[in-house]
Amino acid sequence: MRVTGCILGLLPCLAFLQAYAQPEPIDAFEQNRRLGRGVNIIGYDPIWRSREQARFQEKHFRLLKEAGFQSVRINLHPFRHMDKTNGWTLRRSWFETLDWAVDKATASGLQAILDFHEFQAMGENPESHKEQFLAFWKQL
Repeated sequence: MRVTGCILGLLPCLAFLQAYAQPEPIDAFEQNRRLGRGVNIIGYDPIWRSREQARFQEKHFRLLKEAGFQSVRINLHPFRHMDKTNGWTLRRSWFETLDWAVDKATASGLQAILDFHEFQAMGENPESHKEQFLAFWKQL
């Protein structure tokens, strides 16, 4: 009975340790091989403002895969969509668009890369955008 009690007492500990176990590191060369040929998508597309105005359509994921691409870089320009008066929050529709792109890419067999593409703002004066930058990554 004591052995059973000890085993039952250890099970939650083992489950906890398993939940927080570190995954095996991924070899950078293998990861790069899996990404293969890639292409940028939807960075400047009106899809971020309105799905109805989107130039990039769901069928394009299939066409990219058929053309031999293995990955898409989803160019993110979040600063223009952040609400300064509300702690630099992004609209729910922005995240819905991002989720749509990731879901459709992976469903088409494409690797999805999230590319923080605010290179101009961050390159010119990164300190002035620190609050926005940190708010973005906290939300993501």
